[in-house]
Order: sequence, then structure tokens, then C-alpha cells
Amino acid sequence: AKDIAFVRRGSYRIGDVGILYPKDLSSILTREILILRVLKNNMHLTPFNLLGILNSAGVRNQLQDLVLMDTTLPNIGDRWKTIRINISDTNYLDSLDKKMKSMYDERSNFWQSYSDIFGNLG
Repeated sequence: AKDIAFVRRGSYRIGDVGILYPKDLSSILTREILILRVLKNNMHLTPFNLLGILNSAGVRNQLQDLVLMDTTLPNIGDRWKTIRINISDTNYLDSLDKKMKSMYDERSNFWQSYSDIFGNLG
């Protein structure tokens, strides 16, 4: 839970990102999905603000120049590693973390309630 899923190969979804919830932990993912994990650090970077940053226009614009055609499907390969993100404004990172975490918690509550209602219907 809280790892970031990054689409690195596909027709039009390259660069799309999402965050994993506890309900996703038994899912099987394909090679087209890269999983990013934020380790504890002193840079104010969290899974929540990284999700927001990766969804930003600045990052999305960088992706356009990194996608190449591979046989039949576009892909980004390992070129995602060249994406530049700005983590110098710790106040912004903390604010973004708080907002994104709030949305994550709301959605987690939804999925838990959903499971409570429909999980036992078999």
C-alpha cells in the first residue's frame, strides 16, 4: 500500500500514475507498470506528494519527449529516470502531502466501506 504505479508502456496511458491501496495488494501487475516506492528520507518527499508531482503539468510535459515507439506500442523504457522534479520547496511539499494524504484517506475509507457492504456477498 502507498506505492506508486507508473504506466511505462501502452498506447496512450504512458505516464499515468496511481497509488496502491490495501485492496490492491493481491493484484498481479504486468511489466508495463513500474512500481515506485518512497523510502523514509529527510527531503520531505512522501508517496502522497510524489503522486501529486508526477501528475503535474511539468512532469507530464517532460514525458512527451521521452516516449518512443517500440515495435507496436509506445514506451518510455528507463527514460523515466531522467524526469526532473523539484523538491526544494519543503513548505509546498508538506502542503501537497497533507492534501493528497487527505484524499487517499477518504478513498481508503470508501474502499473499506465498500468491502464491508459487498465483500461478504460471495
